[in-house]
Amino acid sequence: MKRLGARGTVDVGANGLQVVVGPIADGVASDIRAYLASGAPGQDDAAGLLDALGGARNVESVQSAAGRLLFTLRSTDAVDRERLHAAAPRGVAFASASSVHVLHAAPASLESAIAARAGRASLFA
Repeated sequence: MKRLGARGTVDVGANGLQVVVGPIADGVASDIRAYLASGAPGQDDAAGLLDALGGARNVESVQSAAGRLLFTLRSTDAVDRERLHAAAPRGVAFASASSVHVLHAAPASLESAIAARAGRASLFA
């Protein structure tokens, strides 16, 4: 982390780490806010995400959770992994043979957009 400009780190538990960047912290925070506000590639691209997941027919259910969307798919063989990673720049995890987790800043709004694109009121599990 020091090679990237960190002054130090603080361990905040088993799953957390805080990076101390010193006097550049305000600039870093401003850059992050500007990036997120700019509509970063794939941020709200429900159509692209659905296509990458193999289409609306391949999505059995989707549920928003803290910072992520939890998809249950009929077949992960239909997933275009390269397109999926491009449509979800924050990250993707294949949790099981039929479950995909997509990290997203606003999962609830993306869930609604996906349900609308799929032509269903909801895709809740």
